[in-house]
Formats: sequence, C-alpha cells, structure tokens
Amino acid sequence: MIVKINNKGRWRNILQRIITGAVALILFIPVLFFSGYFIFDVTMAVISVMALYELLSCVNMIRKYIVSIPALAVTFVVPLLYRNYEPQTVIFIMILLLFYLLYVMVFTNKKYTFNDIALVYFSAAYITVSVISVLIIRSLEFGEYLYLLIFIGAWVTDTFAYFTGKLLGRTKLVPKISPNKTVEGAVGGMVFCAAAFVVYGIIVIKLRDSDIEPNYLVLAAIGLAVSAFAQIGDFSASAIKRQYDKKDFGSVFPGHGGILDRFDSVLGVAPVLMIILSALLKVTNIGLFL
Repeated sequence: MIVKINNKGRWRNILQRIITGAVALILFIPVLFFSGYFIFDVTMAVISVMALYELLSCVNMIRKYIVSIPALAVTFVVPLLYRNYEPQTVIFIMILLLFYLLYVMVFTNKKYTFNDIALVYFSAAYITVSVISVLIIRSLEFGEYLYLLIFIGAWVTDTFAYFTGKLLGRTKLVPKISPNKTVEGAVGGMVFCAAAFVVYGIIVIKLRDSDIEPNYLVLAAIGLAVSAFAQIGDFSASAIKRQYDKKDFGSVFPGHGGILDRFDSVLGVAPVLMIILSALLKVTNIGLFL
C-alpha cells in the first residue's frame, strides 16, 4: 500500500510539472514574438531581478539592504539599457557596483565582510552577464532565430533529462549534489537536445524559404555542447541550494520552484552559446548552420 501511495504521489508531481511547464511556456511564447522590441528587454529585466532576489534570499543576503538593493537595481536596469547604449555603458555600471560594494565593506566598520561583498557581486554579475548574453545573441545576424536556441537547448535538456532519467536512470551522476540525476538522464538530455537543434535548423530554413542548407553536424555538435552547459547550470544551482539547505529558490512555478529553478539552465546556456556563435562568426558564415 505504501508503494502504491508513493507511486501515485510521484506521478502526481510529474503531472504537476508538465502542467506548470506547459502553462509557463504558453505565457512566455507571446513574449518571444516581440523579442525585437523593448517589451522583451523588460521581460528579461524582470526575470533577471527576480532570479537575483531568489538567489540572494537563498544565500541569506537579501535583508542586507545596503548591498542587496543596489545589486537588484543594477540587475534590473542593465538589460533595459543594453539595446540603446554601447556595451561600455554596461561595463561601467558593473564597475560602479563593484566599487560601491567595496566602499561599503571599508566604511561600515566590518559589518560587511569580503565574503558578503564577493557573494553579492558574483550573484549579480552571473545573472546579469547571462541575461545580457541573450540580448547579444538576439542582436546578431539572424538573431531572431538564433536566440531561441538558448531556450530550446535549456528546456529540451531539462525535460528529456528528467523523463529519460525517470524511465532509464540507473547510474547516479553527482549524488551528493543532486541525488535524483543520473548518467542516463544526462545522456538522454544531450541526445534529444542535439536532435532538437537539427529539427529547429530544418524548420528555420523552411520558414526563411532559403536555398541555404543547414549544417546538421554543426547544429548537432552545438546542441551537445549547449546541453552539457545547461546541465552544469542546473547542477550549480542545485549545489547552491544544497549548501544552504534549500529545496527550491522560490515557489513561482508549482512543481518547478522559483524563477531561478526554471531558468538556471538558461543562465548556463546563454553565455556559452554567445561565445560559440561569436567564434563561428569569425571563421564561417552563420548561414552554414542556420
């Protein structure tokens, strides 16, 4: 009887995850259609500041307002400025935040330690850089198609790693950090991500009505790399939660946790994909793989 109850509860949780994920996706898709407009920047800024709020709450820094509020403000403002200002402006703002935090450390009579300052600044920089990477990819040639690879890579990996692990998982991957994640699940996530990238390449070529043929090998290779870093982003978030004895960063999405629980893989993917695409731009034409 206990086993039956546990199995029933497990499938109820799975169903809740599916429903929540579907609803979140339905709500987010209209935003993606307006990625070329300021509304997308606002959405990314809101996601950014909510993610930082959850992270600072997790590491017990959110109530240290003299450092948390400026960090939250910077994380919200920077995505709003990126489209209309030079990248140097973003760098300047991040440097100002750094020196402000150092000023606080020096002139608050040891109330704030270097560990506090480093924790707040790293958290703000990590989330801000990742969000800015989404906007950078969107600004590239064919960026209206390329930036979607961030979300496809992160969410396909999350979804299929989860279900592959549930169905086939036997070998624990990093049990001390995430005891439910398996090698089989990780491999499944990577395989399906590579396949999704190939399928997306075909769809984009059809939509563009272009004679350019996608380079399926390059797309699949990028999918594998993106999936690997999506899982690193996921494991990093799990490591933080485990260190601070938290189950979730928040409760915005039933069955999924908070914004950061849902976007941890996206944060891991965006900078890596931005670097890959920027490197490919220097040696080849984006049209070769999209």
